[in-house]
Amino acid sequence: SCVNFVYYLFCKYTWCVPGAVYKSEPDVSLFDHLKTTAAIAGCLYVKKRSEEQDNEFLLLGGDISGIQKFIYKITNVQGVKGVSKRLRGRSFYLSLMQDVIAQRFLNRLLLSTPHLLFCGGGRFEMLLPNTSEITREINKVQSEINKWLLEEYAGELGLITASVSADQDSIKNYSDLLKDLDHAISI
Repeated sequence: SCVNFVYYLFCKYTWCVPGAVYKSEPDVSLFDHLKTTAAIAGCLYVKKRSEEQDNEFLLLGGDISGIQKFIYKITNVQGVKGVSKRLRGRSFYLSLMQDVIAQRFLNRLLLSTPHLLFCGGGRFEMLLPNTSEITREINKVQSEINKWLLEEYAGELGLITASVSADQDSIKNYSDLLKDLDHAISI
């Protein structure tokens, strides 16, 4: 889509440009600033169309559980050569899996790539519009993914998701929202 094209174009050319040059030590790239602004604008647009009155934003976090056991399971086999290659291969496979899972959420929610704020280390974070339709779809997608993980890996891997809602004032203190999200995921 056009949004994804512009997204990757901005990523290529603005990742190392400071986002706030008026600061003495700019700490956010222009790309990250633009991506977050696009996610917020997208959430506000969807929320305005839905006419629901609760908080505008939903910060969704997803965590793939069982990663370490899955990766290091092959080191217990005696006499197998190339263990380091296998470890890197499994790690790469899991990295691709988390990207696919995050993209699956975005596709099913009919949202674009800027809504994916972070994806790495077996975890992802998304800024989504807080509507009942989005919440229902999140639950459906999580159930489908966990069913697939159960069939493919016999319960060795699983997807845990949690979310916290935020309004326009609380979204400004993103670090507190992340703490709340981490707590919700750990529960």
